Amino acid sequence: MAQKKYPKKSPEELQKEIKDLMTNAIPQIRMDSMSPKDRLEFLNFMATQHNYSIRNTALIRSQYESALYVAPYKTWSDKGLHVKRGEHGLKILVPVSYKRYMDDEAKAFVSYSKLSAGTKAKVAPRIQMCLPNQGRTSV
Repeated sequence: MAQKKYPKKSPEELQKEIKDLMTNAIPQIRMDSMSPKDRLEFLNFMATQHNYSIRNTALIRSQYESALYVAPYKTWSDKGLHVKRGEHGLKILVPVSYKRYMDDEAKAFVSYSKLSAGTKAKVAPRIQMCLPNQGRTSV
């Protein structure tokens, strides 16, 4: 059976889709507006999930409120469970890491992927792994 092809979305369409998903999920992220019963239910749901952030847990709940347990496809396969043909995954945000280093001459961070092979060898000890839009870095 041929695999179904989905049309490729433009970056603008993807940004709009992410914005719409987050708009629906924000009320669940802001637990101060929830009743104590709803807050407890949301936290219990978070505790049973596959190590997802609060943002991704809220995205899952906004897309499928009656979900009991959500995990990656590989986790289901490893447990010997099968996903029904035609089932669709839920959309979550996945952090993308990148490498950068501090260029002393330019006094700015430079992307590791844009360096020549010789420069990469010289600066390898000073590389930092980073997550976009976050101030956290690790060596």
